[in-house]
Amino acid sequence: AARRYAGIAPLMTHAQHMPSHIFAGLGMWNDSNASNEGALEANPRYYHALMYLVYGHLQLGQWSYVKRLVDELRDFSSSPQGGTREQRGMHSVNTWLLLETRDWPAAAEVPVYYEAPLEVAETLYIRGLGAAHTGRLLDARESLRELKEMLTRLDQVNDSGIASRTQLVRIQALQVEATIAFAEENYAEAIATMHKATAIEDGPGVQRAPPDSGTGLPAHEVLGEMLLELQRYAEAREHFELALERTPKRLHSMLGLARSAAGSGDKESAKRIYSELLALLADADPALEIGAEARRYLAE
Repeated sequence: AARRYAGIAPLMTHAQHMPSHIFAGLGMWNDSNASNEGALEANPRYYHALMYLVYGHLQLGQWSYVKRLVDELRDFSSSPQGGTREQRGMHSVNTWLLLETRDWPAAAEVPVYYEAPLEVAETLYIRGLGAAHTGRLLDARESLRELKEMLTRLDQVNDSGIASRTQLVRIQALQVEATIAFAEENYAEAIATMHKATAIEDGPGVQRAPPDSGTGLPAHEVLGEMLLELQRYAEAREHFELALERTPKRLHSMLGLARSAAGSGDKESAKRIYSELLALLADADPALEIGAEARRYLAE
């Protein structure tokens, strides 16, 4: 139905883009990318479609291509021709680039591209995660403090139109708090905090379907990665499976699932999942370490 809809009005930007909501929700990244390429042909300044395109290519491990796209938009958004629309677009695509490539040093230094409250909150989230992952815990705590202040202001707005996004900001604050605790080796506190985040994410009123519902890593994926580091493989596997129920074919959740299966000694499952991962990365950057890891496991 989504494919047929796209053919009804091939010159209409929104009609070309909308099928990608279905494709992205099913992990059909090549279809999603094709849909958004069509939308951008009709309107090169349709940044909502560009955000989807960036997210789709990131899931396919085509990170070099995405970096070029983001650099081009960064140059344009800061030029005399750039305006509010370009700055908001820059915020969206750069946020996904930093999160999905796990570029924590750059995340810790990310500037505010767009001054609206929700986008500022997302920037504080990215900074907090980046600082916590790189050992800059004072900076991480300051980002968390500002993020909690922003969350208080968003709650006071009492706007049903942003209620779901405000819940996502609440999840983001818990992720930063848990990442700081994990960096301090307060593992029990970190895990407990992430369980609070997953409870919100799984609860009513939260539509967790990236990239459209706001940025941020899935809470089950973040919790799974923490459990994986603690070698609690069975628990980690459970949370990666939950993440993939909501966001099928998501690259880092698939990687975490493969690692947790391998760590627990389930070689057959690990082999199957790493094979699926390689299929996903068929056209990925040749030097992508995730692909190299999958090939090493299958070779061994």
